[in-house]
Amino acid sequence: MTSPHRTVTNTADRWSVVAIQAESLRDSQVFVLPPDASPQRKYEVGLRLLDIGVSELAHERITEAIAGGYDTAEVQFHWVLAMLSNRTYRELGPSDRFKLSLVPGMLLQYTDDEWKHGLQAICGLVRCMHDPDGNPGQVLKDVLDLHTIQRTRILRHLDMFLTGSIKDSLWANTRDEARDAQTNNDRMERAWAYFYSDPVGPRVRQPVPISTGTRERMLAVMSTVLSLTVVGYLGWLVLIHARTAPILAYLVAVPAGYVGARYGLEWRYRSDRLAAKEREHSGNQPIRHAPAGGFADRVDQLFNRYFIKYLPKGEDPHVWLVGTVGIRKTLRDEVVNLYREDSVDDMQISWLVRYMVSDVRKRWQNGTLHDYRERYRIRRSTKVLCCLGLSVLFSTGITVIEATIRTTPVTGSLTMVVVLIGGRSAVTRWLHIILERRRHAEEKQESEQCWLDRNVAFKRWRDKLNAKRPSEIEMENWLNCDRTMLLDSAMRHYKLPWRDIIGHAFLQTPAKHYKRARVHGGPWRYSRYEIRLFLITADGVREVNAKLNFEKATFQSRRRSNFRFNAVASVQVTKADQFRQTLELTLINGPSVTVRVTDPNPGKLRPGENAKQL
Repeated sequence: MTSPHRTVTNTADRWSVVAIQAESLRDSQVFVLPPDASPQRKYEVGLRLLDIGVSELAHERITEAIAGGYDTAEVQFHWVLAMLSNRTYRELGPSDRFKLSLVPGMLLQYTDDEWKHGLQAICGLVRCMHDPDGNPGQVLKDVLDLHTIQRTRILRHLDMFLTGSIKDSLWANTRDEARDAQTNNDRMERAWAYFYSDPVGPRVRQPVPISTGTRERMLAVMSTVLSLTVVGYLGWLVLIHARTAPILAYLVAVPAGYVGARYGLEWRYRSDRLAAKEREHSGNQPIRHAPAGGFADRVDQLFNRYFIKYLPKGEDPHVWLVGTVGIRKTLRDEVVNLYREDSVDDMQISWLVRYMVSDVRKRWQNGTLHDYRERYRIRRSTKVLCCLGLSVLFSTGITVIEATIRTTPVTGSLTMVVVLIGGRSAVTRWLHIILERRRHAEEKQESEQCWLDRNVAFKRWRDKLNAKRPSEIEMENWLNCDRTMLLDSAMRHYKLPWRDIIGHAFLQTPAKHYKRARVHGGPWRYSRYEIRLFLITADGVREVNAKLNFEKATFQSRRRSNFRFNAVASVQVTKADQFRQTLELTLINGPSVTVRVTDPNPGKLRPGENAKQL
C-alpha cells in the first residue's frame, strides 16, 4: 500500500492489473440486512444497491420485499429497473421476458402517481424493443414527460437495454444530463476523500517511568537520617566546647548548605532538560535506514514529503531542511513507535504527520522552535547563589571540622568520615529522586497537552473527511457520467448514430497506481480505471481504450482500434479461480488483446460479506 501522493514504480506488463497501491475499507450498515429484516427494509437495501450499480443483488432484495407483501408502483418500478439494468434485450431469457409481460396487467392495482407513470413508460419501452417495427413516438414522449427522478433513472439503468432509433431520440437528453452531472456536488474537491482511510486516533509518547523505586527511597531516607544524626552530634561537640568561631561557622553552614543544594538542584535540572531537548532537535543523532516498503519507510516518505510541501514562506529549502533534521527524525521515530504494532497504513496517520510538520513550521516562523532554550536557561542568579552557598558551606565546614578534630581527634575524625559518606549518599540519592519526579511530572503535563492538541487536529481532519467524502450513490453517478461522456466522444469520433449501433459494452478494470476503497457490503471503487468501450456495428467492432483519473474526471491515453468480425480468430475467457477471469481476443492479423476482467484480490472481508458477490 502506498500513500496517495507517493510515486510508485510498476513493472507490470501492459495489460496487467498491478497489486493494491492503497486501500480503504470502511464500516457501513447501508447494505447490511439483519436476519429478521422487514420487507420494507429489504426494499430500501435493494434500492441502495441498485443506485450504486449492484443490479443483480438489488433485484434479489427487491424480489424478497415483494414476496413479503411490500408491493407498490415505486417498488415495481425499481424491480423492473434492477432486472434490466446493465443488460441488453438479447440477454433476457424466457423467464425474464415472461415476468416483464405480466407487469402491464398489474398497473391497475397501483395508485396513479409519478412512479406508476414511470412504470408505464418502461412497459412501453419494453414493448418497442419486442416489436422494433412499431412507432416509438408516443413512448418517447411519455419518457421525456416524466418527472426528473423517474426519467433520469430510466435513462441511466436502461442505457444498454435501449438501442436503435429509441436510443437515438433519448441520447441528447442522456448526454446533456451526464455532462451537467459529471462534476456536480463539488466532485473535484471531494472525490479524493472517498479513497482516504478513516484516520486512527491520536496517540502520544508517554513519559519514561520514574526510575527510582522503593529501595532507592528507603536508602535515601536511611542515609539522610544517619547524616542528620551525625551532623547533630557534630553540632553538640562544637557547642560543648563553647568556642565562638566554630559555633558561628556551624550555624552559618546549615543555611548555606540549604541554599547551595536548592539552587544546585535547579541548575542540574535545567541543565539535564536542556541537554535532552537539544538531543531531540540536533541533527547529530544516528540515522537508521528503514527497510524499503515497510511501515517505517512509508512514514519516512510522509515526513520527507510534507517537510518539503510545508516549506515556510520565503525560506530557503536547504536552510529549512537542515535546520529541522533533528526534530524531523525525533517526530518520525515517535510516530513509528506509536503505530508500528497495529494494522495501520500510512494514509491513516497522514493527518498526524501533517499536523506535526505544520506545527514545526509555525514555531519556525514565529521563532519559538527553540523556545526550550529560554525556558531551561540557567539564570545567573541561580549560578551565583549555588556557588555562594557551596563556597560558604565549604569554608564554614572546614572551620567546624578543624575545631572538632583539634578538641576530639578520634571522635571528630570518625564523625567527619560518616558525615561525608552519608551526606554524599543522601544528596546523590535525593537529587536523583527529585529530578526524576520533576522530570516525570513535566513530561506528563507535556504529554497531556500534546494529546489535547493532537485530538483537536484529529477531530478537525475527521470532520473534514466526513464532510467531503462522497456517498456511494454519488460515486456511482459520477462513474456512470464518465462512461456516458466516453461513449459520446467515441460516437462523435466514428460519426455513428445510435441506429447504426447494434450494441455496446463497457469493460472497466483498475489501472496502474490506483487507490481503492469500499464500504461494508459495497463494491470496490478505484481512483484510476482503464475503461474499454466496444461498439458493435454491422461493419465490425470499434474499440476505445481510455484511462480515467476518477478524482479529476479526466480521460488520458485514449487508444482506438477497429476490426471486422471476420478478423476475429478466437475469443476465449479463462477462469483461473472464482475471483479471476481473463478475456483473450485473438485477431487473424494483429496483436491479441488480453484483459483481466475481474479484480484478483477481493480484499479483507467483514462479517456478513461474501467474496463472490464482491
